[in-house]
Amino acid sequence: MVAIVDKSQSTNGTQLQLGDKIYIQTDDGTKQLSVMALLRHVPFKIPKEEHLATFITTEKLFMKLNGKSTFTDIDIQLANKHEEQTVNEIKAMLNPSITFLDARQRNAEIDQTFLTMAIFVYGFVAVIALISVLNIINTLHTSVVSKIRYFGLMRAIRMSNAQLQKMVLAEAATYSLIGSSIGCIFGVALQKVLITQLLSSLRLTWEFPLMQVVFILMITLTVTILATVRPIKQIKEKDISEVVHSL
Repeated sequence: MVAIVDKSQSTNGTQLQLGDKIYIQTDDGTKQLSVMALLRHVPFKIPKEEHLATFITTEKLFMKLNGKSTFTDIDIQLANKHEEQTVNEIKAMLNPSITFLDARQRNAEIDQTFLTMAIFVYGFVAVIALISVLNIINTLHTSVVSKIRYFGLMRAIRMSNAQLQKMVLAEAATYSLIGSSIGCIFGVALQKVLITQLLSSLRLTWEFPLMQVVFILMITLTVTILATVRPIKQIKEKDISEVVHSL
């Protein structure tokens, strides 16, 4: 026998863990169940009276424990196809003693609110990303231009264009990796604090955003490489004699 426990409803010091044994008194004697999963919350309403924990089992196990079906609530999720027709048919089957609640409008409002917040948040992130990309391009261009005389002298003493390009790319990659690493460290730390401290009421679980960090590093390196194309081209087009005479 198995049981799924709603962790958010556990009170009075109940600290159930995976694999714990639960004993329930039934008409056929004591039944033993094992805790197979812990939920942060359940997708339906729970009575507010004080209780130790909420258990979720299969219909077969529920009837075996109670001896008969004693359902008080039935939750139904419908597909979009023929949804209105199905709802009308269900209403027609019910007698006055049964309360019918249609949560479709509420769910649609929740989805709309979530979509609005998602557009706002991701729009803000997109603006920040654009500013970061422009800052990378501007910083690298300024850094290379400020050293154009130095690069001209290196070319005067027989540095090849390939070596010059490697030097610029190495400098740009160093800037980008250090900057993105510091940003990721502080960003991940801030995310963890927000989820574990400020958003604890939402019962969110924090996990290290490995894929997001890798994606950020790849985007940063790609932008860095593309940002060095124009400065390197300017250096190559600069005549060596002109650079030497300007010293």
